Amino acid sequence: MENLLGEAADLLKKSKNIVLFTGAGMSQESGIPTFRDKDGLWNRYAPEQFGTVDSLKATALKTPEKVLSFIEENVNVFLKATPNAGHLAIANLAKNGHEVTVLTQNIDDLHERAGSAVVHKLHGDLFTFRCSKCGAIANDMSNYLTELKDKIAAVKEKGQALCAADLVSFLPKCSCGALMRPDVVLFGESLPELPWNAAREALVRAHCLVVVGTSAEVYPASTLPKLAFQMEVPIIEINPRPVLKHNAVTIAMRAAEAFTKLASKMGM
Repeated sequence: MENLLGEAADLLKKSKNIVLFTGAGMSQESGIPTFRDKDGLWNRYAPEQFGTVDSLKATALKTPEKVLSFIEENVNVFLKATPNAGHLAIANLAKNGHEVTVLTQNIDDLHERAGSAVVHKLHGDLFTFRCSKCGAIANDMSNYLTELKDKIAAVKEKGQALCAADLVSFLPKCSCGALMRPDVVLFGESLPELPWNAAREALVRAHCLVVVGTSAEVYPASTLPKLAFQMEVPIIEINPRPVLKHNAVTIAMRAAEAFTKLASKMGM
């Protein structure tokens, strides 16, 4: 493993333009569960009940308490999470003369909080809300999410029976009067055009692609490593269970540990 870490460090040192493609494993060590592992989100909340707008509405009508639990767990987890050593090491790459672009499937704000300046969020952002009617955007909704957590706690403490209308009342309203929702990509929805185009353009300029903590199963984001390979961009994969076949270097390790070791070998 030390030899592989050395090879990866050498490749990163000579790469002026580094692109990172991060998935759920990147944030797992910050306390955010992955989606598809044994203890992942979709093993506890079936995607056919919680993974689309229509399924969430149907579940809210039948069993609003289940949707409340789903919201509460996710809000609590994301509000508590802090950047780990991997996020910080990625941000530090830019302080050491590299041009660094982060393409992430994650909907948290940990890359930004760690200090990464160029982050393209392929699956949206939990801390940004979008109007369901006019498409207006509200940024930095962390205060709202904190208030939402407190409202849910108050409801549970009183033991109140819930209905779907109660859940709707928790959502913020746009100035146009329509409800706003987290600006995240659910099943069946298209990726936001601007981050997706930026991701593809970043690979054109890349000297190296680092793929971190992704199952590479979710289309179309999963096509980015294949595109990099076709463009002859060398790939470093950092993953406890590697999934790619055409890597220059494969490091079977969790993100924070791997980046801590890489940073040391790079003299960062």
